[in-house]
Amino acid sequence: STLLELVLETSEPELRNGRITQRRVTQRFALPPRSVAVSRERGQASSGLLDALSVAAKSMRRPATDARWVLDGKDWVLRQQSAWTVEEPLSKAYLLEALRYGKTTARLAVRTPPQRGVQWFYNAGFRHHFGGGDSSAAGSPDFRVRNILAAMRQIDGLQLEVGATFDFNRRVKISSKLGFVDGYIISGGTLSKDIGGGICQLSTTVWRAAYNAGLPILERHQHSYSVSYYDPPGFEATVYASSKNLRFRNDTAQALWVQMDWDASSKLLSLNFFGAAPTRRVTVSAPFISNVRDAPK
Repeated sequence: STLLELVLETSEPELRNGRITQRRVTQRFALPPRSVAVSRERGQASSGLLDALSVAAKSMRRPATDARWVLDGKDWVLRQQSAWTVEEPLSKAYLLEALRYGKTTARLAVRTPPQRGVQWFYNAGFRHHFGGGDSSAAGSPDFRVRNILAAMRQIDGLQLEVGATFDFNRRVKISSKLGFVDGYIISGGTLSKDIGGGICQLSTTVWRAAYNAGLPILERHQHSYSVSYYDPPGFEATVYASSKNLRFRNDTAQALWVQMDWDASSKLLSLNFFGAAPTRRVTVSAPFISNVRDAPK
């Protein structure tokens, strides 16, 4: 037979509803029939077949990435990507075995889990979604997006210990070296430019997540004017070091893992907490708006 495939068969763990399961992964790489036929006739792998093995090894190579939570339907699922590094000497031995015994498949591959994989999260107790929030930055100019992403990188992956206080101004450092640029801010009742303009998109998202999760808010300020990015009115939080800060506390019995995500197409910014299964029930009412006044020109 001239049919011979290299087959990578492995599994990736995933965490769903507090339980780890294994997700099977299979990839196939068809070898050139002519090289297979020549190799079977000679009883050894031809140069063409070995070249095909090298091509397959390179095409299947991928890096490991740490586990991240994704929303699958209504379930939050933790998934990782293990590194695939094909060991060519061992794969060559499997290939020779397949040729010798007339098999149609030959095994290859090695799986190397990431440093912070699904098992790490499970052992640390980050097994359930604990609440979160989001905000839309749709219509944002480039400077806002750049500042949002620069700040987001400093919060994503935070582990908030039991009883610890999240302090926005202490956590997020604003500097051009960290990717921040000038942008518009509300200062003294007017618009002006300052480095980090638009960062309140992040503080608003963080506050909404903590508020929705029922975590005690220790300090929070609102803008001088209603800003459309933070609708509905009242569901926002402004920061300005060092006069205005955002602080909340982890009052749960276990550490919380913070994951931030940015959807580049919709410009939706979200923050979600993961930890023990929540025992609290949080309800948030709609805002009551009164005494509306037009902003000055």
